[in-house]
Amino acid sequence: MRLRDRLGARGPSKANLAAGSAESGASRAGGGQGWEQTRWTAPVETPLMGVLGPRAVPRGMETLSVPDAATVAAAVRALEGPAAAPVHASRPVVVLDIETSGLGASLVPYMAALAWHERGRVHLMQWTLHSPGAERVFLADVFSCLDRVLQPGTRLLSYNGKSFDLPRLRTRAQRLALGDGASRGEVPSLFAAHLDLVLATRRVFKAALPNCRLSTIESEVLGHRRRGDMSGMEIAELWERMVATPGLAEALADGGADTTAQDALDPFLRDDLAAAQLHNRGDVFGLCSVATAVAQRLEQPGSLSEAMGAATHLRQIEAAEAATEVLAPLVDRTGLSGPGRERVWVDAALLLADLHRAADRHEAAAGLWRRVCEASVGHVRAHEALAKHLEHRARRPDLALEVAKASLAPCPRRLARLEKKTAAL
Repeated sequence: MRLRDRLGARGPSKANLAAGSAESGASRAGGGQGWEQTRWTAPVETPLMGVLGPRAVPRGMETLSVPDAATVAAAVRALEGPAAAPVHASRPVVVLDIETSGLGASLVPYMAALAWHERGRVHLMQWTLHSPGAERVFLADVFSCLDRVLQPGTRLLSYNGKSFDLPRLRTRAQRLALGDGASRGEVPSLFAAHLDLVLATRRVFKAALPNCRLSTIESEVLGHRRRGDMSGMEIAELWERMVATPGLAEALADGGADTTAQDALDPFLRDDLAAAQLHNRGDVFGLCSVATAVAQRLEQPGSLSEAMGAATHLRQIEAAEAATEVLAPLVDRTGLSGPGRERVWVDAALLLADLHRAADRHEAAAGLWRRVCEASVGHVRAHEALAKHLEHRARRPDLALEVAKASLAPCPRRLARLEKKTAAL
């Protein structure tokens, strides 16, 4: 089925391709032969579709709004932890997302978008490459904008950007010799402080959701279920179609003002390009909401598995006390009945015991190991940890021997040592 049929509507009109709509807050901001740049702006805390129109973000995201700068700044601080550098109050993040021609080393990033806060509004700049020959000037303009909007304390915000977006952009910058002076081939803004949301998201939700794709997080956590959205494979294939289309760059030059050239274009290609841009904007506009939702789960997890994920992330960012505070109440009050509940509770209890032990609360840790040994008889890790505690801290080798023997895989050397100590009592 054609993408246009799935979307149920055609892409923007030729007039909107050329200039956008003043009422909607979208406008063509620049570009040249082989590439274009458009800007979208809207008030924060306001549904984007109501301000920018139905083609601002994918269908299913009708209620999406961008949180204000203070809310996003608080989310960044929560996600990065107490040891992180200060966050810029009025421009906490610059959201970055790219669309590419595939996954290989020679891929072309042919679409990019940046979004940032400014004076109570969110601004999104989007670039689209129409011709391979214009890639250098296209990326130079993206990097120039990124240099301008990044402030001290501003974070680059992405979803899997650490593994995908930034390495790809750095590679293209090197190949195209972008940069100045001694840093030729390196763009400093691509090495700015970076918050990749996929790391915290996976820690918090990996046990609670089937996967941690951005669309899944939007659907299951934010309640935004995209309809008719373009897939990553379709977006990669679109570039191949664009390159194979004669006269595409000329037809889209100056925003498509040449109506004769526009009429000669395959209408499906034009609509699919609009759909890819829509997908890209949806990713960027939605990421601040994802950041605030994940940060909220660090304080108020919705389940024991989420609490365990939140505690794992908090420990990773050197917020161990906060990890204990979020995990302990759910471990204490959660029962073991229900399919899979025992395994989840055991894993959470062992994590909480590790947190207590690291904070020198050894009796609290021992109490949890005992509970795990009772709930999951023979659990190797719990029996080993409790036996160590009884031997070395409680000085009770006889009790340690009993616990060690009950393990499903007791350590022979520990048993021999404990038997020798017990015989000498």
